[in-house]
Amino acid sequence: MYTLWSFNRIFFGNMRVLSVTAYRDIDRKELALFIAPIMALFVRGLAPHLFLDTFLVDCLNLLEHARRGRV
Repeated sequence: MYTLWSFNRIFFGNMRVLSVTAYRDIDRKELALFIAPIMALFVRGLAPHLFLDTFLVDCLNLLEHARRGRV
């Protein structure tokens, strides 16, 4: 973090301009939109069977057709 700060100070001067001071942090709506996919990825990592079971029947049918030589 210090490296980025010092880089900005060296090349861009004082960053206390109106555009930077008027910057506001993330609000609740943006936070919810950010956290929802992160939680979905977390659940997918802990319980992949919840997502993979939806493809199980199609994969088994494909393997059966490949075994019979009808792909």
